[in-house]
Amino acid sequence: MPNVVLSQGIAGSGIELFRQTTAQNLEGVIAKRLNSRYLPGRRTDAWIKIKKGIELFCCIIGFEPSGTYDFRKLILAHEVNGELCGVGSVGTGLRRGNAQAAQ
Repeated sequence: MPNVVLSQGIAGSGIELFRQTTAQNLEGVIAKRLNSRYLPGRRTDAWIKIKKGIELFCCIIGFEPSGTYDFRKLILAHEVNGELCGVGSVGTGLRRGNAQAAQ
């Protein structure tokens, strides 16, 4: 099995390609401006990730404390076959100064 797999680029038809990838239950596509260069190790706005939106109802099962706020991240779970399964964490969006306003 190779360590690197190169994908074939496709010019045009980006919306149709996105529809096809999401129909196959893939995450999305990476798009790049045709005239931009690849710059190893550097992020530029020439490349964007276009991801399929997924709606998932979750429970807050915990939080990650922070020295600046009451909590920095919320830890989430989703019910699967009657049991809670961890799905990850999300930032709260609270910043110093507006954390008290949210109470």
